[in-house]
Amino acid sequence: MTSSASTAAFPVYNILLLGPSQSGKSSLLEAMKQYADPSYIISFDRIGNNAVSLTSKVCDVVVTTSLPEYKLYDLKDNGELNINRFIATNNERAFRKLLVRDEDLELRAEENHGTTKMQFRIFDTPGLEDTNGRDIQNIAMTFSALAETKEFHLVLITDSYHVPLLPSQEAAFKTYFEFFKDLRGLIRVVHTKVPDIHRHPGGTTIESNLSEKSKFFNRIAGGEVPANKIDCDLDDTGPVHVCLTRNTIRDILKIATTTTPLITQRANVHKSLMMIPVDKDVLQRCTKKRDSILKSCKDLNELSLHIKSTKASIAENKRLICEHDTDALLPLFQSRFDQAWSIPDRPGEITMKLPEQEYTIDKVDVDEQSTYVLYQAGGWGLKFWEVRFRRFVFKSGHYHVVLSITTRNKYRKEIERWKSELDILTRLLATQESEYELTCARRKLLTVYDKMIEHTSAKTVTLGMFMELAGAGLYQGTDVERCAKLLERHLGSTFGLDDD
Repeated sequence: MTSSASTAAFPVYNILLLGPSQSGKSSLLEAMKQYADPSYIISFDRIGNNAVSLTSKVCDVVVTTSLPEYKLYDLKDNGELNINRFIATNNERAFRKLLVRDEDLELRAEENHGTTKMQFRIFDTPGLEDTNGRDIQNIAMTFSALAETKEFHLVLITDSYHVPLLPSQEAAFKTYFEFFKDLRGLIRVVHTKVPDIHRHPGGTTIESNLSEKSKFFNRIAGGEVPANKIDCDLDDTGPVHVCLTRNTIRDILKIATTTTPLITQRANVHKSLMMIPVDKDVLQRCTKKRDSILKSCKDLNELSLHIKSTKASIAENKRLICEHDTDALLPLFQSRFDQAWSIPDRPGEITMKLPEQEYTIDKVDVDEQSTYVLYQAGGWGLKFWEVRFRRFVFKSGHYHVVLSITTRNKYRKEIERWKSELDILTRLLATQESEYELTCARRKLLTVYDKMIEHTSAKTVTLGMFMELAGAGLYQGTDVERCAKLLERHLGSTFGLDDD
């Protein structure tokens, strides 16, 4: 795409100029340049002929203007000559006479007070219905210009007043309205080469000639399409003709300053007949894979609840093990003997006994005074304990004993059970988390396939995506299966599907 220099100091309005070959695009653009700069010399070399578009690539031209209104002044009467008054009058003869008048008339550009300069970046595109057979390439170049430009404020489709709506012309216009559906709200048809004389209400030729065209444009657009009429005869330098042409251009450019621009990266491109069978093939592939994955997917919420429950059980078992698998002592058996001596003093034999029980004794604490042991058995490391003793005569004595066991010893069986359960729960948690991760991966795959299904089932694609797909050459050739495999791989990569 070739470009003219643009200055960011002024507001910039982007205009897309479309139209079949020889519909007057280049002539209109030359007239726009001369409107912005009256000293500009028309370049007739830029204007094609014989149904061959001289615009072979997208060219953007920047014109800077404050949108002045052009007025005619009668030097004889020393006052403004109101063209609209002549147009509105029923005197067609007077209007015809005015059109050819070129003496004692002065054309002036009058600036509106407080109006600042602005820039209009006009994209001139190759025409369709080109006898050079470059329609497909021309459409691709136009899309490229759209992709490189952030927004558009106006779309002008030129139609030559003298060219009837032949099937080839209708096909060209339908192509524009089909591919540029999102731009429809910004589209205006500019009927070029409309003789100035037809502006007069006395002549009905123009309305009858354009009536069928208006119906056609409204029908393919699904609503009324606004239109402008312009002569655009660049050879005619008559002041009245120039005034009418430039003010019409002013009216067209003003529209660009009042519209809500379309962000081109959000624009959609309608899928072509070549894209539809390829997308349908990918749609069937993705739907089949998605359904297969969906059957094996478990509910993530349910899996999450199971994981939480298992983690809670693991935490409880760890707590029990931590609290009981220790050397903390617990009393297993305790007994006390306290006796004062008396007269007569006959101390008897005392027996203390812990019969054999389930646990081994971990500690024996004895506090005795004025006693002597007659017999002792069992104790530390054994499961029983017994002692027989007497108090010394004429002495007060005591014998206190505490047999203890560690919590690890007392809860040995429970600890073994808790550890066994902990091992089972740990393995279960690993399985559950693995299943959760696998389900998440499957859900991610479902999301990717959902996006691929959404893309391939849609009738349109975003402009950015269209340019990406076109640039990758995914729709080249006639082998639908091959193109479908390439497209599926490309969409998978685009939407986050891993190669493996």
